[in-house]
Amino acid sequence: CSPAFSQDDRILVDQVAGIVGDKIILQSDVELQYQQMKLENEVPEDFKCAILDQMLAQKLLVEQAALDSLTVGDDEIESELDRRIRYFVSMIGSEEKLEDYYGKSIIRIKDEFRTDIEDQLLSNKMRAKILENVKVTPAEVKNFYNSIPKDSLPYFNAEVEVGQIVMNPQV
Repeated sequence: CSPAFSQDDRILVDQVAGIVGDKIILQSDVELQYQQMKLENEVPEDFKCAILDQMLAQKLLVEQAALDSLTVGDDEIESELDRRIRYFVSMIGSEEKLEDYYGKSIIRIKDEFRTDIEDQLLSNKMRAKILENVKVTPAEVKNFYNSIPKDSLPYFNAEVEVGQIVMNPQV
């Protein structure tokens, strides 16, 4: 902080939210993901914790994919980028509105998303490789949960919100 600023004038520009291997997750990355999800549907403010957990898991899978020498082709990345841009355009209405929303051209938006898309595709490939030989039947899941003592099972609060619209028809 320069001497011209007091303690109260400090502004947080960005901070490290998590580190996996040599890859970092910035708070701005979590915020960007949150804004994208908010664009698609309504999400609560505390959903950012779930986004961070998801990003940490993804970085773990990307690290393992690098160790296993898994790669993703440029054509796969471009295809996914184009698909996502089309989806966002359909959500907002037009390319111009999308550019206004992000304050950038479509090309710059694609450039910013390229690394994230590559990481997502790599993590998906790694997850598929890990789970390719895993086969769990519903009976095995039921037996597993039945083998856990009832007092050891976590308790989840149940909350239900009910609404009713009543319209009286005109005679």
